[in-house]
Amino acid sequence: MAETTIQERVDKATRPIANRIAREDPIDVIAQGSELIDASKMLSSRGASLRRAAVRQLRAEGWTLREIASATGLTSARISQIETGD
Repeated sequence: MAETTIQERVDKATRPIANRIAREDPIDVIAQGSELIDASKMLSSRGASLRRAAVRQLRAEGWTLREIASATGLTSARISQIETGD
């Protein structure tokens, strides 16, 4: 069985919410939409922290920016940004 992507899992998890919201009062939709956006921001922040910690761990183990970039498919510049929190 094929592995599902994060996007597919998010779509599956939020589809019932989106369907329910579509039948509700627009004011409630705005409020609930705001809650979803806030949750997304928290997940994004946590993901960034985890990714930064992983880059720092690899750097402490002696990996170069280029090695990390090659292993992850990102650029060395992006790995540097992740490492510094930019």
